[in-house]
Amino acid sequence: MIKERIYAVVDLETTGPKQDGSDKIIQFSCDFVQSNKIVNHFSTLINPGMPIPVEVKKLTGIKDKDVRYAPYFDEVAGTIYAMLQNTTFVAHNVNFDYSFLSSELERAGYPELELPMMDTVQLTQIIYPTLVSYRLIDISKYLQLSHIHPHKADSDTKATAELLINLKKRIETFPLILLQRLAKMGDSLIAQTGEFFNEVYLTKKDREEKLPNNLMVVEDIVLKRPKLIDEKISKQEYPETKDEKQNLFSKVLEWRSSQIKMMDDINNDLNEKKSKIYIYDAATGIGKTLGYLMPIAYKATEEKVVISTATTTLQNQLVDKDISILKEVIPFNLNIVNLKGSQHYIDIDKFYQSLSIPQSKKATQIQMTLLVWLMETSTGDMEELNLLSMQDTIFAQIEHHGIRGLNKKSAFYSVDFLKRQEILRRHANIIITNHAYLLSHVDKLGGNDTVLIVDEAQHLNDNLLKENRKTIDFDQIKIISDSLLVKMESQLSFSFRDLVEINFITKAQYTELIRPIQTIDYEIMNLREIFMTYLNSNMNKASDVYVEVPIKPLNLIGMIKANLFIFKKIEKALKNLKRLQNKFSQKYSMAIVTGRLGLDEIQLINDYQKLLNLLLSEMKSWSYLDLNRLEDELETEFIWLTYPYRQENGHLRLNFIMLDGENFLNDKVYQKFSTVLLVGANLAMKETRGYMFRQLDLNGQVKIKKYDNIFDYSKQTRAYILKDTPDITSISKKEYIEYLSHDLEKILLSNNRQTMILFNSLEIIESVYPKLVKKIGSKREILAQGITGSVEKIKKRFMLGEGKILLGAGAFWEGIDLPENNLEMVIVTRLPFQSPDTVLNKARYRKLEKKGINSFYNLALPEATLRLQQGWGRLIRTPKDKGIFVLLDSRIANKNYGEKFISSFPDGVNLKSLKIDDLLKEITSFFDE
Repeated sequence: MIKERIYAVVDLETTGPKQDGSDKIIQFSCDFVQSNKIVNHFSTLINPGMPIPVEVKKLTGIKDKDVRYAPYFDEVAGTIYAMLQNTTFVAHNVNFDYSFLSSELERAGYPELELPMMDTVQLTQIIYPTLVSYRLIDISKYLQLSHIHPHKADSDTKATAELLINLKKRIETFPLILLQRLAKMGDSLIAQTGEFFNEVYLTKKDREEKLPNNLMVVEDIVLKRPKLIDEKISKQEYPETKDEKQNLFSKVLEWRSSQIKMMDDINNDLNEKKSKIYIYDAATGIGKTLGYLMPIAYKATEEKVVISTATTTLQNQLVDKDISILKEVIPFNLNIVNLKGSQHYIDIDKFYQSLSIPQSKKATQIQMTLLVWLMETSTGDMEELNLLSMQDTIFAQIEHHGIRGLNKKSAFYSVDFLKRQEILRRHANIIITNHAYLLSHVDKLGGNDTVLIVDEAQHLNDNLLKENRKTIDFDQIKIISDSLLVKMESQLSFSFRDLVEINFITKAQYTELIRPIQTIDYEIMNLREIFMTYLNSNMNKASDVYVEVPIKPLNLIGMIKANLFIFKKIEKALKNLKRLQNKFSQKYSMAIVTGRLGLDEIQLINDYQKLLNLLLSEMKSWSYLDLNRLEDELETEFIWLTYPYRQENGHLRLNFIMLDGENFLNDKVYQKFSTVLLVGANLAMKETRGYMFRQLDLNGQVKIKKYDNIFDYSKQTRAYILKDTPDITSISKKEYIEYLSHDLEKILLSNNRQTMILFNSLEIIESVYPKLVKKIGSKREILAQGITGSVEKIKKRFMLGEGKILLGAGAFWEGIDLPENNLEMVIVTRLPFQSPDTVLNKARYRKLEKKGINSFYNLALPEATLRLQQGWGRLIRTPKDKGIFVLLDSRIANKNYGEKFISSFPDGVNLKSLKIDDLLKEITSFFDE
């Protein structure tokens, strides 16, 4: 901030957002900042001349009586207009405050505002790229700013003024080369927001600067310097006695006898190695993760250890929380690496190239954020960023596609994040990953001197099936191929013929590049016709909306052999395409570095590469049509066609999946490691034990060690079944949505508890979310998976405040840790049965029935029972927790199989059936106890 500049940090409270004169200002507040200090303050309530809406009263705390004797806006407009002159207008979401105030001043007879303005939201997003939320209340908590009364203008302006000062001090620490880049890109930000970077750059540019030792510059990109790998750690002795453990745990971990028993059991099993596979069933609350991490840390000083958990969300939780605690406890260092798929990481070389390509203002702002983040990140994992989605086109340009695709001549090759990860993996004592990565990289991770821990082992088979589910979308391949050909051959805009004219490629090279795409584009439709004929001749004529038709592997083999010429042509074209793409990418990278290409050429090639990567990604599953592979998988694989007849431009898809993990996990995973520890909850539950052993490909000889829960559920919880629910199996989807939205609204309006609502599908969330937002969105913040952000971002946002509502499916049923007031109520919308009508589930059930096994009681019911227990397990995580569980499905009380669900709940849980009005009273009385 230049000394003479005065920042007027403004916040308004209004009766509503409309700027047509129907909504009015009820409070104006302004803090003046100069030379990094708040030098003056002005605040006044304003009489709007109209009643304040109820939701505004609740949000701001400002009531009609508070403004009854306050001045009208006309009376203070002159003062406000005068004090703002010769200042820079600053606000959190500046466009609203500036335009609303300017409109009101004009109505009062003053000229519209013509002030430079800056937005602290955009500045904070760039300067603090990994914050979970950019709401002022959340930023204030993170940065410890003064913010006593959120949503009151005087408190908001003070917090925003302090934020502005904090931001300025923060960027003053940025290296000059980074500031220079940010200053050049600042025009993409709102109004004059970008000048903030330029001003600091101008004050620093003539100073001598020494880069901190932890930073490095590559091609004027500031990167965090990679840490040196620790020396080989000498063997450490596990603390056998209670005194030794208590000395380690002091002030870090509380003493939990079940957790200690688990630690000692694992340590003994790893030392004695009487078995290849061990199972540990750890109840919620005993601290199972640290229960295995402690003994594993000591084992890792003599053998390599791989830890796999169910999802990347749980993987992040393990690293951020549990590994951090472990490091505080153990008296030695370990080399620990966190591995994910390449798509999670930024390709720095591609990012550097993207800086030379014209981008939208939104993409440029993301680039500015990434420039700051690259100075801070050690991993390059883009999940560290607080981005609601990765849908902007910039991410297609910078997403990593694996080490093989890297340009070895690039200045960034030696510092590439995946290359760093590979080096760390080779030297790591402990590798942390997820089940999907484990299953697809088991040969790289396994070894005769490597221990495998499968955390959340109950999900290993699910991940196996997902990992082995592949799809060939004939229509999508055709669409992308068409788009590529149009892009290359266009007569109306810049095309590859222009690249020939400027001698970037020869005419022969152009022909070579386009020929395989033309082959795929033409032949894929011939194959589509062949498969469509099969679909039509085998479909159930009554099923004309969404058709699913199974194909026996032998029938598919016959179809391929009958049309082998077409398949071979596409296979050859795909092989050539991959080879040519590598050569073309390297040529393009060199041209970018040398500045040989203009903006039109760069934009064309960038669009082409994006489409080509999409095509190659779409055709990854083509190898599943290999005849040798199909013959090997005759007994284990299920194949089917899907086509939505009623959907305009519906896509024909060929799908492959393994039906279960039988005879796979043991041979292809467990045998690759010296010892395997399977850890999870409910692995020993009698209602599901047979099912669990089949899913984990285990024989009955593997013993389970069980560790009971430490909670007093009779005191800590209340569990209810809503008995006045309709029979949800006999009503329409529309009726179900209406009922569900109505009952959820009543429950959520009756209290302000942190609530997670679990659904069986994202589709139902999409239908319920807008109805809840309309009814209660002004009173409570509602977070919805797939709508307001990713699983990771929603989870972090949910943990920030009180009274939030989370609508989740999938990963939110599993393993997410939300202790104490982070979660006070779990609502399960319906029993989590999988749909029995899909062709896939019919095949799974039929496979069991052929063996004489009842598919409902041995597959469908155990799956749903475990899922319900996972949902229940989110509620109580510590002995201090207190919470309510509500099931909006009366089938658990009305159906014979309901007893299986009820008996699976822990001792002390009493499921009580209530009508909704009685439930609302019980919720209130329980939390008032």
